[in-house]
Amino acid sequence: MPLITEEQLRKVKKSDTIIIYGCGSSINDITDMQYEDLKGFESCGFNWFCFSGIPTTYYIVREQANIPKRVHGKETISNFYQEINDGYKQSCLVIHDLKNHSPKAFDYSDPKNCKRFLLNYVIVNDIKLDDNNPGVEKWKNENIFKSGVYHGKNTLTNALHFSVWMRYKRIIFVGVDLYDSRYFWLDDDETRYSVKSKNKDAGSRHQTATDVISLVKRMKKCYPKIKMYTYNKKSLLANYIGVWNG
Repeated sequence: MPLITEEQLRKVKKSDTIIIYGCGSSINDITDMQYEDLKGFESCGFNWFCFSGIPTTYYIVREQANIPKRVHGKETISNFYQEINDGYKQSCLVIHDLKNHSPKAFDYSDPKNCKRFLLNYVIVNDIKLDDNNPGVEKWKNENIFKSGVYHGKNTLTNALHFSVWMRYKRIIFVGVDLYDSRYFWLDDDETRYSVKSKNKDAGSRHQTATDVISLVKRMKKCYPKIKMYTYNKKSLLANYIGVWNG
């Protein structure tokens, strides 16, 4: 499928509300009725959210199994292509060029690798600032096609930057739990390899919790007109933003 232009990407946006899907275990708690409601909004997925099979408007492609230590179980490059091509045919991929800071990694932004996707896509530079600063203040005014998308300390930063740049006025976090390290595609008592490597287990507070909360607080300060909500009332974010009630 083709590389699309900035103008074409802008036309994908039809509303003022976007869902940002995380990979917390609460994804498994979404009922059919709730899912019908969520389908009414535009959405963005990242990392291994594709294992859910829930379609999204946009999908961020960055570090999925692109270096050996990130390959684990079914988290492989070939599975990523298959999951995306099978379940996300209507999505627009936001493929990040990581060559500036991961030159030896598998490069999804390489033209020959882009051609393996059966979806429309755009390519943006992945930007890392000193001390992994998320660059929140820069998001709205810089063009992502010229300056790139800021990573900060987690890919949620990329999703938020993209959403701000696309001028969404409401952001709903779904599956951004933070109170534990369970992932929706694993058993409840199963600890993901990335958590084990830090001597934690599935019940441990998520390793990104502090950074995500700091990021959301900074968002509120810089973009007070953008309303943010958490779908999971138990999420640690509920202490800082509203809970979505429909």
